[in-house]
Amino acid sequence: MIRKYLWLVLCLVVQSAFGQRNHFKHYGLEDGLPQSQVFDVLQDSRGFLWVGTRGGGMARFDGNQFKSLSTKQGLINNFVNCIYEDSEGDIWVGTRAGLSHYNGLGFENFTLSELGETRVFCLKEVDSVMLVGTSKGLFTLTDSMASPITGLDEQENFYINDIEVYLDTVYIGSNRGLFLLEKHSWEVIRRVSRSDGLPDDYIQSLEPDSTGMWVGTYGRGARYLTSGKVHNPYLPIPRNTICYDLKREGNMLWMATQSNGAFLYNLKQKKLKHYTLATGLSNNHVRSIEKDRWGNTWLGTSGGGLSQFAGQQFNHLTKRDGLADNYIYSAFEDASGALWIGTGRKGVVRRDSNGYVTYGRDSGFANVKVKAICQGRDSTLWFGTEGRGLAYLRDSVFRWITTRDGLCGNYIKDIECARDGSLWVATLDGGISEISMAKKGFKFKNYRYLTEIPSNRIYALSIDDKKTVWFG
Repeated sequence: MIRKYLWLVLCLVVQSAFGQRNHFKHYGLEDGLPQSQVFDVLQDSRGFLWVGTRGGGMARFDGNQFKSLSTKQGLINNFVNCIYEDSEGDIWVGTRAGLSHYNGLGFENFTLSELGETRVFCLKEVDSVMLVGTSKGLFTLTDSMASPITGLDEQENFYINDIEVYLDTVYIGSNRGLFLLEKHSWEVIRRVSRSDGLPDDYIQSLEPDSTGMWVGTYGRGARYLTSGKVHNPYLPIPRNTICYDLKREGNMLWMATQSNGAFLYNLKQKKLKHYTLATGLSNNHVRSIEKDRWGNTWLGTSGGGLSQFAGQQFNHLTKRDGLADNYIYSAFEDASGALWIGTGRKGVVRRDSNGYVTYGRDSGFANVKVKAICQGRDSTLWFGTEGRGLAYLRDSVFRWITTRDGLCGNYIKDIECARDGSLWVATLDGGISEISMAKKGFKFKNYRYLTEIPSNRIYALSIDDKKTVWFG
């Protein structure tokens, strides 16, 4: 009995773990990644994903396979700290031994300093000038000429960890506080430190949003700087968190940490999601976060390779969001990108970037079940209803077609818009109707039981590439 109970518990734990891991897809050495320690991730303007590793150089991912680029191809060093795309579409690579510029054909390398090995931690192009953050301070790179920016900190081992721009100010995150510089002159406007409210002077990461700058520290969590003041927003994370990377998108804030995995915090709802090894992340040491154009989040981990996070598997739309009814029978995306949703007995709902609009009895439609929706070649939208026949929307006006007009049945189960402009209609009680345009109105050809089809109850239609109509 005890063995059976333990087996049941084990099964439940395994099912729960696998259910939680569905959010992530992992890429490692077996997938072609040159090294499992990923220190930076970048999606370029062409859609390629660039991955910088600690010892394996970098790799370009096209969604199918990785192409590695290392010292064998001309990269200055295989320990990559950062990757950046400039306004021309070229790729810049900051490494443990200097900077590399890649134009798609080959590399041009820069050592930056004659004082020995210079590590490059971050890059930012500001009005055609490349700013380079290094282990020896901040440099400008113009026309292949590197020049140090003075006036920040003259001590040795001055690390520039991140560079961001907000309005006309350049923010420099360093191991000796946060520096605010004036564009072009690069003069220091202000230095923000612990005396101003920062929990630590070691600034690891920066992330701008619409009103200010998020500041991640090395071991003391994150703060928010706006209107010249440091704020301590409510972030329910461990106080000693090392914030390697921050990404803000809308109300959501991503945070990559050294040992606590990744956090995703909804700043509006004050809800926190924590992703670790236990919930499917490949490693708890997360170095970088990148959001691609398809909505995926990529997390570079130190030791676990690259993790792709696709977010929640389902987004739920209900009456709370603006639907007229929770009973949904059909859905269709039109040519403009708007979503049309057929409800139970509340008509049809249109959802676009402006919100929800319900079309029922008061809007020229009807409070009826909508079982099928499609859009014709002329952009006319068609709606198959239960008991009221067909409705079509043209020139912002709804019109109706029923058995009185020649339709074979008023209980519609499916509709298909053909490429030749005709419309095929499956009904529950009258067979199939083929509707085509005529000089005055519509022309109907009906297929019924015993003459052309084996039953008048038709539930589904589909038209293949050879224009053959299939029905169930």
